[in-house]
Amino acid sequence: AFMTLLPLTSNRPGVSARFLGVNLRVGYHLAFLPEPWQLTLLAGGYYTTTFVTNGALGFKNMYGPQFFPVLGRTLASGDSIAGYFKYSPILDGTSLSFASQEIAMGGAWNQRLSSGRTLSVLLDYAKLKLAFNNVYFIQSESWTLGAGYSY
Repeated sequence: AFMTLLPLTSNRPGVSARFLGVNLRVGYHLAFLPEPWQLTLLAGGYYTTTFVTNGALGFKNMYGPQFFPVLGRTLASGDSIAGYFKYSPILDGTSLSFASQEIAMGGAWNQRLSSGRTLSVLLDYAKLKLAFNNVYFIQSESWTLGAGYSY
């Protein structure tokens, strides 16, 4: 799950947009790559919506399938790195609309701490394009820097 806590820029003065999204994926680890490499293919679904000042723009309640391959490598230190690509066509009613889609890519670094816990840093780029009747388009690009700590 993700949510924009603090939007940093806007092309419209006085208008800010925040995003909320949920992803649900299942995956299969492909064993043909030699250790320390790992390739996992994930697929699933997503839901996303926006919260915009005065409802000036944005979208509501979008969902659809997603394809999400992840390539990772465990380092000699026990830390790991990973890169991924995500493709998500958007459902338009009951059919897929390939004119509307999200494409994202990113990378993560995971450091194993002496306690056995993991500290993670993630950088993600996403581009969302929505087409309405193939005439009206909304486009959003975002960069996300995230951090995580596992128990």
